[in-house]
Amino acid sequence: MMQVLGVMLLTDVEEHICVNECYCFPKLPRSDWVHHTIEACPVCNEKRFKIVSNGPQRKPTLIPRKRFWYFGLQHVIGDILFGNAVWSPAPHASVSQPS
Repeated sequence: MMQVLGVMLLTDVEEHICVNECYCFPKLPRSDWVHHTIEACPVCNEKRFKIVSNGPQRKPTLIPRKRFWYFGLQHVIGDILFGNAVWSPAPHASVSQPS
């Protein structure tokens, strides 16, 4: 993943949003999710997390109800302009600097 996107894990670019897409929740480390189990969208009051039971002997798991992965404009522009041979300078081409 690091070689492709320049990030360590997908969780580095993961964002949680309301299921109705009316609010983007602030980024939280996974270790803090347990403190936000009842967090809800301030616009429509939908819950941020779904609580999934893993059987009677195990702790329940929190799963974001909706998420997306934001890679940033820099990566998108880089892929469009520099990932395409038409827009990329040839490796042997010299780029002249304005004087």
